[in-house]
Amino acid sequence: MTIEFRHSGPGYLLADEEDEEGVVVMTRTEYHVVPDGDSWKIEQGSTVVGTYDTKQRAVDAGRQVAHGNEPSQLVVHTTDGRIETEYTYRDDPYPPVG
Repeated sequence: MTIEFRHSGPGYLLADEEDEEGVVVMTRTEYHVVPDGDSWKIEQGSTVVGTYDTKQRAVDAGRQVAHGNEPSQLVVHTTDGRIETEYTYRDDPYPPVG
């Protein structure tokens, strides 16, 4: 049996499963902290997990949610939508080479 990590797409967690070649596909849930008008929200795909009055509160809550739903990743964005930082919980399916 071969184990392979694949990203499940923005915010979707699929149960570990075997593909047609017998490869076990392990996925992770992806959460995003993004601006929402004058506040900040945590999204998982198209689902809003929570809305917060400050970015720091959203990041703190997002880290708790992501850590509680491993394997997962929290992606924190800036006010203009760029990725500021990422937190990965449990094994990273895409570790850097070297």
